[in-house]
Amino acid sequence: MEGIISILKAWQLHPLADHFTVVLLTTAVVADLVALLFSTRLWLRYMALTLMIAGAIAAALSYLTGSLEAQRLGEAVTGPAKEVLTRHALFGEYLMYAFIVLALWRIGLQAFNFLAGSRTTFLILALIAVGFLFWETHLGSDLLYTYGVGTQLMAAAMGPTATPFETPALPLTPMTSPTPAVSVAHETPNATPTPVTNPPLPAPSAAEQSPSPTPTPSRTPSGAATGASL
Repeated sequence: MEGIISILKAWQLHPLADHFTVVLLTTAVVADLVALLFSTRLWLRYMALTLMIAGAIAAALSYLTGSLEAQRLGEAVTGPAKEVLTRHALFGEYLMYAFIVLALWRIGLQAFNFLAGSRTTFLILALIAVGFLFWETHLGSDLLYTYGVGTQLMAAAMGPTATPFETPALPLTPMTSPTPAVSVAHETPNATPTPVTNPPLPAPSAAEQSPSPTPTPSRTPSGAATGASL
């Protein structure tokens, strides 16, 4: 028996059972209200009967799985969340008994004609019970979304050093801009430019150094030239 209970705790079936309970019971009451308008549609009343029986079974499963969750998380829940959890568990137990009685009453309405006169009273009480069922669902949502019961927030609170609803601080890393890569082939940082010098020209040879002689025209005296011509 303890092994079965451990498996049920590990599967965490309470949310699944809750959803079936709300949907089945609400649809059952709505189907019975519609059946008042269409009294000749007998299948509506049989559908409402089936849904009410299935909803009562789901309510019992919801209470059972909720009790297992309360045993698993009860020690970790403190403060205002503890009060909401206690109220949620108490309403769950009362609603389970209420819907079991309503399911038996609905079976009697379908099976025995002398109970047909109490159909209106049954529908009024069923509507009130569904209203309390919605309030019970609100309490469960409050435990989950407001106090974090059954979530990682609660798991952190159960740790040796963590505190409830504590968010670990993230380290702040200064923003740095990336440094562009410098190509060594094109640019070398901190380098001293080397002046470019032309290579020395070769010294000219002796022949090249002596200036070229300038021809001097010969000058012949005019008298000699005249005497020679005579």
